[in-house]
Formats: sequence, C-alpha cells, structure tokens
Amino acid sequence: MLGGRAKDYFLIVCFVLFILYSYLDVIKGFLQIAAPVALFMVFFAARMTNFFKGDEDEITSMEEDRDTVLNLDKSDKLKSNLVIIFLPLITLGISLFTEAGLSLSGIIQALVVFISVFFLQKSLINDNEGDITMELTSNNRLKSEFITSFTPIVILLIPAFINKGINTGNLIQALLFLVVVYFLQKNLFDK
Repeated sequence: MLGGRAKDYFLIVCFVLFILYSYLDVIKGFLQIAAPVALFMVFFAARMTNFFKGDEDEITSMEEDRDTVLNLDKSDKLKSNLVIIFLPLITLGISLFTEAGLSLSGIIQALVVFISVFFLQKSLINDNEGDITMELTSNNRLKSEFITSFTPIVILLIPAFINKGINTGNLIQALLFLVVVYFLQKNLFDK
C-alpha cells in the first residue's frame, strides 16, 4: 500500500501524464463507457443483494413458494411469445436508427436479447400438453432476477468493446430490455 506522501506523488505524476501528454481523451472515453455500465451494475448488485439478503418474512415466503405452480392462460403465453419476437426486433431497429445502418454490435445485441428472453421464458413457463404453468421456485426466481438484471450490462458492453463507445441508442436498448422484461415478469408473477 502506498503511504501518504507516495500517494500524493503518484497522483501528481498521473495528473501530469494525463494532462501534458493528451491522455484526457482516454479518460473521457473511459468515463463515457464506465458511467452507464456502472449504473446498471449497481442495479444488478442491488437486485442480487435484495434476493439473497431478504428479511425473515421474505425467506419464509420463498420457502413456501417452492411448490407453488401458477396456471397461466393462452394470453400469458402469447404475451411472452410476442416479447420474444418483437423485443430483439425493436433492439435491432434502435440500433439501425441510432447507428445509421446495420452494425455488428446491433446484431449481437439483438441476438443477446433474443437468447436472454427465450431462456427466461423456457426456464419459467412450462407448456405440457396444453397446460401452461409456471413454477415459482427460488431457483427460477434467481434465474429471472439474474437475467433481467445482467442482460442490460451485456447489452452495453457489446458496443463498448466492438465500437469503442456507447451511444444513446445503446442506453435505450438496455433500459427497454429492463423495463419490458420487468413488466412481463410482474404481469406473470402477479397471477
């Protein structure tokens, strides 16, 4: 660990290097990428902490919910299927609109959205011989929370690595995924 004076000298050297040698653009680019990703990472950490560190009533209710099976109707399955189809298309449309053309990062983002929503639906909704059910186990809820909270981070990191930057469209894509999947889950879990 650096001592008091060593920290001061280290900060002065870093300041001089970045200002005098024009590394300010590097810092600016890093902060433009890190700030939105950090925001979604804080959200992800809060959701996971809330999931694992609930109060006694929540833990008891989660243990009681292990055997809870919800019967869903065809409209719930239809809503879920529409989200699987249209959310990746909307994500790709936002990418087309904001990047003025089809890009590799937009295609990968749409693919990540499709895989995430498809996996989420397959892990939550069981469709056996016309009976549409959803098992509310703590494992299924953990999968759901993880996918809902972590996928926006991945959506933002894809253009950060491919395009070396994040634009407003990428933020809209991540936020759109979070909001749509959250409300879909809320609709299904409140049955």
